[in-house]
Amino acid sequence: MTEERTVAQWMAATSIEDKERITNILAQYVDQGALAPQTILRDLQQYISEDASLTDVAKVHLLVEYFCNRLHNTDEVLSYRAGIKEVLTSLSALANMDNKFLKSDSTTIVKAMFAIANRNTLREQKAATRLVLFQLLHMLFKKHKSTLLSDIGRNEYVRGLVSIAEFEKDPSCLNILFQMYVDLGPDLSHESAKSIWESYIRYFPLKMGGTARDESKPSIEQLKLLLLQCFVSSDLYAEWTFPRLIEQLDVDQDLTANVKMDVLETMATCASTYSPQVMQQWSVKVYDALKFEVMNGTNEDFIQGALNVFRNMTKTAQKLLQDWNNEDDIFVRYVVDITRQCVQRLHEPEHRFIRPCSRILAAIASTSPIAFNIVIKSTVPVLLVIWQDLDSTKDRKQFLDIFNLLLLARLEVGEALDKNRDGLDPAKYIAEKAAMTNSLAAYQERLIEIYFGVIAQETSTDLEDTQFRVETIKGFTLLVRIPNFLTGYAKNTVFDVLTATALDVKLDLKIHDESISALGAISIEDPDAFRDIVLLNFMHKLPDAVSPEKNTQEEEIKAHIKTLEGITRIACVSACKAEFSEGAPVNAITNYKYRLFDEFQKSLLNKLTDGVLTHKGQIQYAKVLLAAVFRGLEMFDQAINRDEEKGDNLADIDPQTGAYTWIVQLLYRLIVKQKPHSGDPLAEKGDWYMGLLELPIRDDETYDDFFIHMVGRIATLALRSRRTTPHNNFLLNYDETHLDQPSQVWALFSPETTKSSLNISQQNLLYGPAEKCTANILSMSLVAGLRREDKSRLRINIGDVAVSMLRNAISTTSKASVPARIAILEFMQLLVNKFAATKENITGDERKLLQIMKDEVENCQSKPNEEVNNVYQTLAYFTAAALARYDQATPELVQLMLNELTSTTRGRRVAQSFRILLAPSPTMNEQNYCIIRPLRIGRLFELVVPKIISTWKENNVKDVKVNCSIALAAVLSYMPVSLLTPHATEIMPLILEGTNVPNDDPTKISSIEILMKLISEVPNIIEEHLDSLINRMTARTQNTNASDSSGACRAKALDCLTLLPNHLRSELLLQRRGRLYNKLNVALGDSSREVRYKAGVCKMKWFALDEKTPE
Repeated sequence: MTEERTVAQWMAATSIEDKERITNILAQYVDQGALAPQTILRDLQQYISEDASLTDVAKVHLLVEYFCNRLHNTDEVLSYRAGIKEVLTSLSALANMDNKFLKSDSTTIVKAMFAIANRNTLREQKAATRLVLFQLLHMLFKKHKSTLLSDIGRNEYVRGLVSIAEFEKDPSCLNILFQMYVDLGPDLSHESAKSIWESYIRYFPLKMGGTARDESKPSIEQLKLLLLQCFVSSDLYAEWTFPRLIEQLDVDQDLTANVKMDVLETMATCASTYSPQVMQQWSVKVYDALKFEVMNGTNEDFIQGALNVFRNMTKTAQKLLQDWNNEDDIFVRYVVDITRQCVQRLHEPEHRFIRPCSRILAAIASTSPIAFNIVIKSTVPVLLVIWQDLDSTKDRKQFLDIFNLLLLARLEVGEALDKNRDGLDPAKYIAEKAAMTNSLAAYQERLIEIYFGVIAQETSTDLEDTQFRVETIKGFTLLVRIPNFLTGYAKNTVFDVLTATALDVKLDLKIHDESISALGAISIEDPDAFRDIVLLNFMHKLPDAVSPEKNTQEEEIKAHIKTLEGITRIACVSACKAEFSEGAPVNAITNYKYRLFDEFQKSLLNKLTDGVLTHKGQIQYAKVLLAAVFRGLEMFDQAINRDEEKGDNLADIDPQTGAYTWIVQLLYRLIVKQKPHSGDPLAEKGDWYMGLLELPIRDDETYDDFFIHMVGRIATLALRSRRTTPHNNFLLNYDETHLDQPSQVWALFSPETTKSSLNISQQNLLYGPAEKCTANILSMSLVAGLRREDKSRLRINIGDVAVSMLRNAISTTSKASVPARIAILEFMQLLVNKFAATKENITGDERKLLQIMKDEVENCQSKPNEEVNNVYQTLAYFTAAALARYDQATPELVQLMLNELTSTTRGRRVAQSFRILLAPSPTMNEQNYCIIRPLRIGRLFELVVPKIISTWKENNVKDVKVNCSIALAAVLSYMPVSLLTPHATEIMPLILEGTNVPNDDPTKISSIEILMKLISEVPNIIEEHLDSLINRMTARTQNTNASDSSGACRAKALDCLTLLPNHLRSELLLQRRGRLYNKLNVALGDSSREVRYKAGVCKMKWFALDEKTPE
């Protein structure tokens, strides 16, 4: 009979005799050591549940007594010391039988558990057993709290709980213990509170907890939060908490930054949670202890921590406020005392404590309108008197800083008051607002006089004067932002002054940057002033034309770039905060957040279309303006994203029209024109195409590739923006509502009536002309901005267009410029990666895209070299797109590339094209909703690296070996070192050869970078090739052939040599040091400053080898 069956038979027995017989058998097994008591308990647990056979209250009570007797173990029965976890688990099951469990039994169980701690039995138990005990204890306390505290007594219960926790260190157990301490916090006696405090203070500051990898235990952050709740669960703890925390800050030994921050954060929480009566007893002592952290501190985190304590103490103290006009009021006296201490320090001759005192004053003032009122009345009169006697710029700057901090406090208090207005009694709101406003209004004229007086002074290049002006500009910003503090005229004067400062090119860069930031901060609250003053002046600074003479034009454009950067930051870094005062304008599309952005973009585009492009020789200047349009759109879109992430969402006025639609359509219509084909096979069909519109001056000037590319980037950015939704997508919506017209992918929003044949003819670029290929950049850009789920709405045949782009890329007669040709390849990549073009059918062709590519490769034998080169370049781009999503075509495409490494004619070009496979793409990326799978890197390694190494080993032709080194360096340069190290022995010879490839700096640099990764990871393998590595690196540092050894390559080789002493054995390097020095001496005379510097660093590193301690 098995043990389990014995227990089961006992439960099944119906007569007392049978039960006794089975019990005797069990006892014999236990005595003989054949059966452990905990095993019996484990087997009994299945019968202890709500729906089990033990349904009688009396039986449950008897079981509770039995298990508790085992825990008490008054007779010191040896076997009772085992199976405690099983006993506790059984008791948990019994205690959860709500309808059959007696409340009084909870007391029995708790006393039994306390008995374990008294006998030190608990200390012997594993953490898992103790966790069960704490879980049971916590459950009983939650369910039967009143019974337990009544039967046992609160003080006795606390003593028992504290005894259980005496040696506890397990995070899971502490998680429950801290919760129980928090639950017990209210209504404790002084004695019990002291016991609990002494128990949990042992864990402060907390240093234990689960890790990110071990989620089974509470994290240290969770435990810290619970421990913090222990501190604030009872006012009684303040008596011991504050002295302990103050003592920890005063200890002789330096605290770690984390511990000190824990102390300060705990103080701040206590200050905000303890009752005002308790804090009244401790606030002065805490302030006196912490003020030196601010007065003498150098660590900004500690200073902010102390200031936060002051803020919380002030907020708590205000709850005692009775009459803020009464100087004897507890709260008023508290604020006045701190303020007077700070003001006294301001009179000290050296003014050492101006900055810390001003920060304390601002921290107190920022807590409430009443505190602000008291601080202002106590400080500003004194500050104004002192200001009159200040002579040095340094001192005036420091006192201006005080004014700035107090103005900032006024702004923060006002915003907080208005935000909480609904929760305040109307009369209290009015009174507090008046207290806050009137306190500063009394000094309004004098403060304005100070700031305007400073800004009116002449500017010098002195550093202190620069800092003084920066502080003045900050103050101007605050003066404008405080509601109703300045008159309308004064506000406009500030806008005028700051705009003039921002446009003054002679001023220091810090003053310029602060002016731009200030204008941005105040413009978003006053868009009318931005439009009428800031934008108007900035636009006037930008002429309609620059000098046509090249050198002069370059200098003028540099100055205008700075102006454009400034106005872009002002208008686009943040969304407007001012709503339309008289409702949205007629025909408005966007909400008020776009007010600055829209005005800026309209002015910029008007300047571009009606000014710059109407003058000859201005295309470079026009590109700068267009780049500002793009940068502004990018910055503003990010600003709206940030607002939305904070929950600040605001719907557009017209949800059917995209916020940026007008910008894209205006630019597209500015540059495209429908034209008839001529002199090519498409002309015979009478086909038309979308080309480029001549510049308005019509003087043989055209838009160049950069201009077209930038317009395309603007379109992509607009389409992929979160502002563009399925409801307002200007491309898809237009196509769906104009089915009688060709897709706008091809028609490009031309204002003309477009030919329906554009759907076919526009994607055929085999014969050009060049401007048609350039216009294709705009088509590609539209597709780049679409989401993958837009495929069904896109009115182009994915498979057909992919084949067209593949053939266009291969064509040698398209006359496409390099940017236009890249756009063709990227168009194909988008269709393959984003829309799975390899799975699409091709109109009029039974083959799929992959087969067409394979056929083009196979037919290379009969093609001219230029077309062959185009075929393999297209293959690389195709493979990169398929690899990124790991399309099923990937292995075959990769193999097509590998096959050509053995070619002595085109193998090198194909090997170099392996760089494309993993290189980041400006178009095929996740921002444009492409599929970029992380696992593609490992998959490519498996497909490529073993085969390249095999080809290199099996082939003795020098050119083939070089091809293998180039290809291997190309793919490994984008792979993590963890993939490389297991194969370091195999790849080392190829990578070393890669550092010698003639006329190929990218391969040499990539190979050196790979070696640098391996040096730190597998130094033992590097040591096997040490002589070869040093010889090759020193060869790279020699500037004997400038065309084959760029400065970047020479510098990288020196970086590699500098790394060797950090990871390789000194004795090996010392043997080679003398030989290396001779080579480094040559590098020390290099024409490149960077190379000379790195050669010196390398020499010093090798010189210090004698002192190196082996790692």
